[in-house]
Amino acid sequence: MFFRLGSCSLFLSLFFLLVPFRAKAELTGCSKVVRFDDLNSRLFVVCPAIPEMSSEEIKVLIDRIFDEFDGPPDEYLVSFFSIERLAGYETDPCCKDSPKNEEWARAYLGEYYTHSETITLWPAIEDKRRVLQL
Repeated sequence: MFFRLGSCSLFLSLFFLLVPFRAKAELTGCSKVVRFDDLNSRLFVVCPAIPEMSSEEIKVLIDRIFDEFDGPPDEYLVSFFSIERLAGYETDPCCKDSPKNEEWARAYLGEYYTHSETITLWPAIEDKRRVLQL
């Protein structure tokens, strides 16, 4: 009886711990892939909340994004943006016209790399840049 109660408590604790993370990602629309570049193995996601999210929340978000795939991804980059129209490469027509690409750089909030399991927040702004190991 004690083991069952312990397992149940552990399950419920984990469940209630993860539910807010999933809810935050879903409420902010963060798990929606807005662009997929198969050739360069890159996903583009709009997630204005990513800089304020904890490592645990980001990890759950990444898992949620890759739930769309059959099996674990091999080597992918996930780029997070605050604005959908700028979710792309710096050299794309949408982005190259902004002065020194400042608007694009400010909108480019993070980049996750599957092999290192790290996310770089503010990758295009050196003064703000930080790397988190997930």
